[in-house]
Amino acid sequence: MPSLPSFKAAISLKAAVSAPAAFTLHRLKFPHLNSLIPARRYEVVGTFLGILLCYGVVGPLSANMRKSADEHNEYLNVLRVLLLAFLKGSAPMIAIEMGRRAIPAYVRPSFDEMEKTCKNKTQPAEAAAA
Repeated sequence: MPSLPSFKAAISLKAAVSAPAAFTLHRLKFPHLNSLIPARRYEVVGTFLGILLCYGVVGPLSANMRKSADEHNEYLNVLRVLLLAFLKGSAPMIAIEMGRRAIPAYVRPSFDEMEKTCKNKTQPAEAAAA
């Protein structure tokens, strides 16, 4: 499925290609309206401005929004895996490991880092209970 910027650009390019032909036919068919033809330049400028905004503003903005939404969905997926593992009766450390495996590879901590963090969090609680 084409993205929104490419769809808008295709429409703008079609208008840019067909506009000169329409201006020429208009000039030949209605010579008494030739004084209005220079005002049509704004349509061509608008077409190129639309293409510029489509590729220069809307495209990068939508790509950034999609990236942000994908990151949020990955975060929610990690929480879902972690909670489901715990609710199904897995031990807390096993549930944490399943959640760690659901973390995307480019930000996933190693097993040792996760184990150290979990052990450091539980030791003060055990010391306070004793």
